[in-house]
Amino acid sequence: MCSTASDAVVGLDRLKNVLVERGYQEAITYSFIDPTLEALVNPGAASVELANPISSDMAVLRRSLAPGHIDAARHNLALQRQRLRLCAIGPQFSAAE
Repeated sequence: MCSTASDAVVGLDRLKNVLVERGYQEAITYSFIDPTLEALVNPGAASVELANPISSDMAVLRRSLAPGHIDAARHNLALQRQRLRLCAIGPQFSAAE
């Protein structure tokens, strides 16, 4: 039996539902991130820089979902939230080599 693109989408939707059922919050984050945070998360990796960024702290495309999780955690900790469970499914980018 062959899997199709629609099978993969159903699988991701099911995965999200299982995580939400277990108390996780889906983090919806921007694909544009701070170059400094990108360098900390992926040291030495080539960044995908935007030609016309929205702002200086949103100047590169994320190579992983970790920077979005870090920003979401930082925001929630500033609001003194003690329990934090995040999940995310989204695109990641790499520089063409």
